Amino acid sequence: MPVSKVFVLGALSTPNNNYTELEDATPTPTAEVMHEMAVGHPQPLFTALRSIKPEVVARLLQVGTAFAEFGLLGKDHSAGNTDLFYRAAVDLGSMEAIATAAHVRLRMANAFCYLRSVKASHRQNASCELATVPTYDGVNEPIVPAGSQTLSITPAASEFYGLGPVKLNGTTLDGVQEFDVDFGVELIEAGDASDIWNTFIAIRMIKPVITIKGFNEEHWATYGIKGTALTSFTAYLRRKSSDGHNVADGGGTHASISLPAGAGGLIVVENSSGGISDPAQTSLKIYPRAQSGAAGVNVLTLSSGVNIV
Repeated sequence: MPVSKVFVLGALSTPNNNYTELEDATPTPTAEVMHEMAVGHPQPLFTALRSIKPEVVARLLQVGTAFAEFGLLGKDHSAGNTDLFYRAAVDLGSMEAIATAAHVRLRMANAFCYLRSVKASHRQNASCELATVPTYDGVNEPIVPAGSQTLSITPAASEFYGLGPVKLNGTTLDGVQEFDVDFGVELIEAGDASDIWNTFIAIRMIKPVITIKGFNEEHWATYGIKGTALTSFTAYLRRKSSDGHNVADGGGTHASISLPAGAGGLIVVENSSGGISDPAQTSLKIYPRAQSGAAGVNVLTLSSGVNIV
């Protein structure tokens, strides 16, 4: 039987922004299925859904826009629709026109979006992982699929970042090759009365860990085997210029992750690696903490539209 329909990623649209620079996007129903047995019988005789906990995980390249929209604590998007689009391809052609009612839309009317991680490497695109978790609002299922849809989003590719300078305890680190942050977000997801959908979601914990990898083996001497107290930290994501190269440091369009004043933490050397004539690389782990007794002050600050200083 010939293939009749093929789709590609179209866009992820929130009530605030359209994300058209996606490395990937994965919608998952996460079904827990009852597959039950009877005593003395070797095969299952009953199936039913116990729960559905859907989510969409996407890796975005529009890092600055994502920092501004979601921040460290995520975003309640129950006031509007969050849509994931798939664009239809044309057999013996290219893509269907965006105004043609041929595309697929996955709509989430009651969604919570939060950032899971940020990653940047030398001469590679910086990216962030966004999780969208929809819940049941009493009317709409968490994800409502629909075919034969128009794609009312114009493709755009204008916001890209690379690894920028990383400053640790007042010193700009040299030789940095990789930088990533796992925000360590854990959620409270709850429902009741044996409903298959969750109707409540909240952040239970944010416990970030930062990893920096580079060529400087002197980190062993600087931070020691027992580690060193963290007093300041800023990692920049350098904005790229369309039809150029890098935006100037003072261009005011870069992004950053930093430790707020009064916060602290611990820096430890994780390990070093290298063999034969390969350049040795050392990995640092940073465990930031929030300022004790400072309610409302986050453990990290995510900023966009900044200068590199």
